[in-house]
Amino acid sequence: MITNGFFDFPAPFVYHYNVPEHVQIKQELKPKLDAFYQKHHKEQMYKWKIDKSYGTGVCTNFHETSSQIKWYTNEHLKAIVWNSLDELLSKLKYRDSNFKLIRFWWNVYQKGDHAPLHNHGMFGISGVYLLHLNEPNKTVFFSKSKTILENGSDICQYCTDDVPEGTVMLFPSSLSHYVEPAETARMTISFNVSILKNKISF
Repeated sequence: MITNGFFDFPAPFVYHYNVPEHVQIKQELKPKLDAFYQKHHKEQMYKWKIDKSYGTGVCTNFHETSSQIKWYTNEHLKAIVWNSLDELLSKLKYRDSNFKLIRFWWNVYQKGDHAPLHNHGMFGISGVYLLHLNEPNKTVFFSKSKTILENGSDICQYCTDDVPEGTVMLFPSSLSHYVEPAETARMTISFNVSILKNKISF
């Protein structure tokens, strides 16, 4: 189990939500992000930072402050963030929980770009929306299970190569994951939400 604030998740726990509005969202957001990438991808501010160095090649606006450009709308947030969380809680028969959106950012990968092993913090729920994908998904979730597996290892990995474009993957923020080197251009939107009340156990 992964104890994560108000939630106790089995490990690893990743929930898939298919966004019905995906075609429209991609038509609206991808051109904006393509243009932003072309203008800013060489700037240090928009490169994936590993400790004090840059080197994965991924272009991201994660490091932006409150001055970041609002290229998304409340309708986009509802379709990507709030509807996916509502369905997750509905499937689990829990609806009386409140969330606060902490951060919402995008990532653009070109061929060879990758994301190293990381997590999104110890508490809350995080999501990755596959906005543009022309290859099997490269995200791999990684955890230590309390149960020794049949192969004698306590390391548990979940590969998501069969998860299609237009899917939001929800997971406990503390769940470690990485993205293998891209073979083609790839674009994702990530977000973190905090849990405000009501303990939920699985």
